[in-house]
Amino acid sequence: MKFTPEQFISLRKAYDRGINLTNLISSWGIPIDFEVISIIYDFQSGTYTEYSNKNPTYLNAFTSEIVDTLCNFIEAEMTILDCGTGEGVTIIPILKKLGMRSGYGIDASISRVLWAQRNAAAAGINLNLAVSDLGQLPMNDNAVDVVVTVHALEPNHGREGELIKELGRVARLFMFLVEPDFENASKRQKERMMKLGYVRGLDDAIKENNFRIVDKVSIVNNSNELNVAQVTVVDTSRTKQEKSKSTWVDPIHKEELTPYMNGLRSTLGLWFPLVNSIPLLRSTDAQYLLSPPY
Repeated sequence: MKFTPEQFISLRKAYDRGINLTNLISSWGIPIDFEVISIIYDFQSGTYTEYSNKNPTYLNAFTSEIVDTLCNFIEAEMTILDCGTGEGVTIIPILKKLGMRSGYGIDASISRVLWAQRNAAAAGINLNLAVSDLGQLPMNDNAVDVVVTVHALEPNHGREGELIKELGRVARLFMFLVEPDFENASKRQKERMMKLGYVRGLDDAIKENNFRIVDKVSIVNNSNELNVAQVTVVDTSRTKQEKSKSTWVDPIHKEELTPYMNGLRSTLGLWFPLVNSIPLLRSTDAQYLLSPPY
């Protein structure tokens, strides 16, 4: 495990007192990697649903801004994957406003995905969910038409090129990245982004992966004036082939998964568990199930 029991207790107490967990963990000399990010998000689970319920006017304005850009490029019959879907509080109204009744969502935190499942059911949206790493998506190439991120790339400084490449691999037509823009941020926002290890150089990462920036639209309704975001519209279609199946696959080898003993099993024999029908599809979730008796 990443933390000792004593550190977990300290994290819980710090979170309850409103202390920034990223800063605390960094002070312990522990790098902010995928596992740490997923743990921080798990501590926060439920708070985004609570905030959205208390601030419906803000959520409506924020998601409407995003949809105003998306609707210029996509149609209701297209497929969308929300990477870093959290509790689903942004993708659910986005899908509704686009006239879509279904979509896909992944997140690093099991608790957040369970909240998303609950929120989607309440909204009448069929949100196909999985727990996954942004850098190792459990989908084949060209599996969906569109990939969306909303402050999901944000805490991943140092992985910009890797994550853009992976998201673009899955997105057949477009990526819509609603993320803070370091290069065009205020001095105070830049200082905050550097302190928290937020992404920078996203435009360069996009170009280095041979994708094309079509448009950049500033978000007006930001919940934090020191975390102003832009919608970056990225065309990923230039080297794409026909669309593949929009189904979950083994994240390691991209092999087909079929139901097996309260989980999903790949054609190679890797098995992944289900939690309340949601597959856990991180590479660390894989178990060898090569020669079962039945």
